[in-house]
Amino acid sequence: MSSVFPDEGRGSRQALYMRARLLLVAEELLSVAVDKALDLVLEKVERGERLKTEDLAILTIAVVRDVNKRIDILTDSLNARIAELDEKLSRRIDETNKRIDETNKRIDTLTDSLNARISALDERLNARIAELDERLNRRIDDTNKRIDMLADSLNAQINELDKKLNMRIVELDERLNKRIDGVYQVLGDVHRRIDGVYQVLGDVQKMMVEMGKTLVDVQRDIAELKKALLK
Repeated sequence: MSSVFPDEGRGSRQALYMRARLLLVAEELLSVAVDKALDLVLEKVERGERLKTEDLAILTIAVVRDVNKRIDILTDSLNARIAELDEKLSRRIDETNKRIDETNKRIDTLTDSLNARISALDERLNARIAELDERLNRRIDDTNKRIDMLADSLNAQINELDKKLNMRIVELDERLNKRIDGVYQVLGDVHRRIDGVYQVLGDVQKMMVEMGKTLVDVQRDIAELKKALLK
């Protein structure tokens, strides 16, 4: 816009500049007029004259102007102090940022160093773990082979022992059968002898029955003989 209408922009700046100059001149003239009026009012106060309304207005304006000057001075002092503090704070912030940047750089350096050491340690651990895993696998394979060999040996011994046990069981079974057959034979002889004993007992019982009958006959004959003798 300034390149398209250069005269219009220049005229606006000149108008603002002239207005500011007029305000400064008016402020100076007003200050001079207030100072002269204030001197007259102070002379009246010294003479003990009664002050008019305009005199009080002049005093009020002078007091307000003085207060404004003090406020301006205090504001300038505060602004200078604030600017100084802001500058110091900015320097402190810049220094802190520099220290933070340096600290971050040191942290990055330490982090890189630690990462490198961790990577190297990780590689060493992986190599060590791989070596231990290989050794463990070899030992497991050797142990499995030994277990297989022991299992084969035990199976052979178990088979041999099973054969011997079977042969021994067969032999014992044959011997037991022979013993059982002998026992049955003895039992058969015993049964036959018992049958002979029962037969002898039957014969004895028959003889005793006959002897009883004979004894009864003898007793009857004796009784008849006694009867005949008594007659």
